[in-house]
Amino acid sequence: MSTLISEKILVKGLNSTNQEPLNYYPNGTFVVSWEKNSTWQVQLTAINDGSLAYQMLEPEATIVWKSQQFVIKQCVDDHQNRIATKQIVATHIYSEIQRVRQNAVRSGTLTYTVNDVLAFGLNGNELGFTWQVIGSFDKHQITDLGNCSGKDILAKITEAWPDAVIYPDNKLIKVYQQNAFTTNNSNRIDYLNNASEVKLTYDSTGIVNKVRALGKEKEGDDAGYYFNPFVVENSDSIQRYGVHWGDDVSDERFTDANNMRQYALTQLSPEPALTIETVLNTREEPIPGDIRRVEVREDGYITEVEVVAYQYYPFDKDQVTQVTLNNQAKTILDYRNNVQANILKVIRDQRSKIGLLQANIGNLEKQHQQDTQSLNDFRSQYEKTIAELQRQLDALSGGDEQHIGKIIDVSEWQGVIDWPSVIADDVTLNIIRVQDGSTHQDLKYMENIQKCISAGGKYAVYAYFRGASTADAQQEAQDFYNRTQQVVAGKQQPLFYAIDIESVEMNGDVTQMRAGVEAYMNKLNSLGVPDSKIVLYIANHLYDSFNLNVSRPGAIWIPSYGQNDGTLAGSLKPTHPFDLWQYTSKGAVKGITGNVDMNTGTSDRFKALIK
Repeated sequence: MSTLISEKILVKGLNSTNQEPLNYYPNGTFVVSWEKNSTWQVQLTAINDGSLAYQMLEPEATIVWKSQQFVIKQCVDDHQNRIATKQIVATHIYSEIQRVRQNAVRSGTLTYTVNDVLAFGLNGNELGFTWQVIGSFDKHQITDLGNCSGKDILAKITEAWPDAVIYPDNKLIKVYQQNAFTTNNSNRIDYLNNASEVKLTYDSTGIVNKVRALGKEKEGDDAGYYFNPFVVENSDSIQRYGVHWGDDVSDERFTDANNMRQYALTQLSPEPALTIETVLNTREEPIPGDIRRVEVREDGYITEVEVVAYQYYPFDKDQVTQVTLNNQAKTILDYRNNVQANILKVIRDQRSKIGLLQANIGNLEKQHQQDTQSLNDFRSQYEKTIAELQRQLDALSGGDEQHIGKIIDVSEWQGVIDWPSVIADDVTLNIIRVQDGSTHQDLKYMENIQKCISAGGKYAVYAYFRGASTADAQQEAQDFYNRTQQVVAGKQQPLFYAIDIESVEMNGDVTQMRAGVEAYMNKLNSLGVPDSKIVLYIANHLYDSFNLNVSRPGAIWIPSYGQNDGTLAGSLKPTHPFDLWQYTSKGAVKGITGNVDMNTGTSDRFKALIK
């Protein structure tokens, strides 16, 4: 349960100024997640101890952590085994800026400072948001600013000024210039010392090394530009990676071609993006914008990087801290130099080995002739042994009958899972949640997939469908695939990708659900996932109204609980055709504390899918 530390979790009731300490919650459920210019949230599971703080936990109430306020957006009130709990997801109060509205529009293409944009969007807002600009920014042009939310105002800033960092202090929106945001606290990440894993992902899809530059147009009768449009390129990048064209760079601030050239060069992305993710052994809370020295000594790789995201468990010493680091140009250069040095080392080693092999080739040929006869004798005996073992196995199992044990599906709500114990409990398949829509990445999916694979388990992945449009559905599919491959690229792939469809989305229009799911599947197809590797999880009571194309996917998965007492005998089969039946949410397997979803009733085509 909660640990006695100096920092307390406080709860402030809806429309109240009173704050009460929350004292009863499992240590491992409280997690703080932050990502630069994106999300900042806390999650926890509170246990009913009869306190006022517990009763105050409801949507739109506030959780206070380290003087920062987080507004409760999701509250799951759960009662089981005579224990009442509330599962809470709360986002930082600055996200409430989306409730601010600026209906006025400044028409045309105008030049703004960062402060100009903030003042236009937030001045006089009724929610009490203020702002502060820290660091030096150039002016930029924005077209038709207005008729938007406060959230859109912040998005305009990060779009027009890519070096802007939004890091709020409650309702004080602080906009930092990148150099003003970062700090060097002399912290380091040392693989096999204070970090158990360092993963480097190199991605060249965003390279731009050649653009057309356009400056200010003349006004009045003297039509044209102050200088003719021209091409700007990074020759080193082109020589290394080839030409990667980008969109035109246009800015009416410039009437001088040389100044425009210098500016356009800053808009290029000449190097591939490099993302560094690490798992820390230490328990200190990461500092946003902290510049850290990263060392992978066995590879000779050393560089400096910025903390741009983290997931931190303040109260649980057994939970690892996950940190994502940035892709500064120097970081990429260090990485490239390290790769080149390793390539040269491998070449030298290979040449040395070739020399030794050539020197001994005569002896190897003679030895080969002697070994050939021994190998043939061994092969003959080996084939006889295999045939006898197969005969015994067929006798025990009744031939080629496929054994299907337990099939479970899990998410972050199962907490920390002892995967070797799960696999040992006759679990044939583990279906692991990756996301709930694009906006919520399951907090445990990386750990669950990695540890399931390490334990020798079979697994598939699933994602809850939240698409508001066909375009939104396609983006969800892209995120689903990318997040999965972030963990398993080049490793054991999932047996299938399941789409969890159990609520009316598509902006509440049930008639559009078929189109949304089709768009989702089409996107997965384009990413290399065929229909035969896609499974649709369809709510039994919404099956008819969704009107999905059930002939398309590789399998149909339907939940139907009945008494939902954890037993198959107390469950009712779905009223629609299925390949897999989720019969309870209150099952139990070794290695998982609490309830888990259980599935059965596998069809022949589902058995073939997981064979």
